[in-house]
Amino acid sequence: MPTPTVTRLSKSRIVDGLQCERRLWLSSHRRDTMETSPASRAVLDAGSEVGDLAMELYGPGLLIGHVEKTSMALAETAAALQGKGKRQTLFEAAFQHKDVLIRADVLKPVAGGYDLIEVKSSTSVKDYHLIDCAIQAWVIRNAGIPLRRVYLAHIDPAFVYEGDGNYNGLLAAEDVTDTLAELMEQVPAWVRRLQKILRGDEPSIATGEQCSKPFECPFFEHCRSQEPKGPKYPVTILPRSAALIRALLDEVSLPIKAFMATFLLETKETSQAPLPSCSRNARQNGSKTCWFSTSVRMGPLNWLNSAWWSLFSASSPSSLSMNCFTRWRSACSKPNSLA
Repeated sequence: MPTPTVTRLSKSRIVDGLQCERRLWLSSHRRDTMETSPASRAVLDAGSEVGDLAMELYGPGLLIGHVEKTSMALAETAAALQGKGKRQTLFEAAFQHKDVLIRADVLKPVAGGYDLIEVKSSTSVKDYHLIDCAIQAWVIRNAGIPLRRVYLAHIDPAFVYEGDGNYNGLLAAEDVTDTLAELMEQVPAWVRRLQKILRGDEPSIATGEQCSKPFECPFFEHCRSQEPKGPKYPVTILPRSAALIRALLDEVSLPIKAFMATFLLETKETSQAPLPSCSRNARQNGSKTCWFSTSVRMGPLNWLNSAWWSLFSASSPSSLSMNCFTRWRSACSKPNSLA
């Protein structure tokens, strides 16, 4: 049974929408179809543990609660910021702008304003971390808070735990303020587009690379269950060549084996000139020319090994050498787009 819709955007939901608009829509309108894997749960749990340690390392301070009660969290944050006396560090402070709600991991008072510290359980700064920080900074500044600098705190890979609960040095904070300006300019457009997505019908987006990059999607099984059953040997099983797979999916509707058979027949009929690097193997097989023509619009498969070659052997002439096949790159009409 469908769950109640949630139309307010948050930092994490904007990131979801940038990865896949359908994921965002489902997280609002069909959360009952969500299936979180054990690996994803482990990542979330690790993030929570690091967040708890961050409060110890950057404390003392005030933790803003009310996880499920947004209005109370916003009110408590406002009261803490407006309070008289010495300012204090806030954990999980709540801010809202243009119906986008965020919770700041660490908001630390400094001369002339506050520093934002976003805490991550990774060992380095990732591109999507910068998107996180840009969204947070955009909301906080537009909420009227003088934000001075933005830091991304991640696990220091050189940290050595020596016991006794001493985690000083666990987190390394990198100043990312200067890298956020361009991203922050894009946030308003992201918000408008994704709010429009939430007001519309479920987007028609097929499963693909976006289902696992940068994060595993909990709606993958739901989306895949609504797609027609594919061929026995789909092009998506080709290893280590995402760009090639995208091109194949755009241009070829046949399963691999049928496509290969069609390709080999058409290429044999349209062969025009030998490829120099194929000549030695071609001569060994009693042939004067290589079958791969420069007229073929196909990508590089020079990494195919004998195991993959055996998949196509039923439709492949025995005189075609593996070296000729690996020279397929030379027959590409648009190699740069598939490299």
